[in-house]
Amino acid sequence: TANTFDASGDTTITSGWFSNAVQVVDRDSGAVLEDIRTLATPVNAIDHGGQVVAAQAGSSVVDARTGEVILDGLAYPLGLVSDGSTLYVGDWATGQSWAQPADGPATVVADGFVTPEGLALRGDLLFVVEEALDRVVVVDLGTGERSAVVEDLALGARVLPTAVPHGNFNGIAVDHRRVYVSSDVDNTVYLFKRRGLLRGT
Repeated sequence: TANTFDASGDTTITSGWFSNAVQVVDRDSGAVLEDIRTLATPVNAIDHGGQVVAAQAGSSVVDARTGEVILDGLAYPLGLVSDGSTLYVGDWATGQSWAQPADGPATVVADGFVTPEGLALRGDLLFVVEEALDRVVVVDLGTGERSAVVEDLALGARVLPTAVPHGNFNGIAVDHRRVYVSSDVDNTVYLFKRRGLLRGT
């Protein structure tokens, strides 16, 4: 069972913590091109400049194919997004968002979030789903300025006693006109017009 999906090019990358699998799937045929089951509870996986990276619950972010550690020392890495060279990681437990460039050390680019889950990028803006507060916050990575851009969502926290702490994943995607947010309460995808939210697009 897949818990997260990331569409990139001709493939979709899925992760499933229950099945302990990260899969690369051909989007046209549905054929499974890669089936990786060597990770420790993968809770998210995305394409990062051609590399498949996965967040492992309560530990690290790794290259899913090789197991090489990309970012370690986090309490609970969950949200992932990439601009192709820099990887952004949200720590669900600490409320910090990290940036790991291709060369150089990782840095905290924003903090103070409450149970951040899905992440999205548009230009220099980082969108963060705060599950516990039922909202989406946008952070200007250049200035650090932030604001809530979508509020009063029904995100909830459906957590089973034997499941991972975050329960189901609340994802987000942003294009040049809309913001899409998935809800773990009613299996709905919310759609919002940007209303000029994103500069220079």
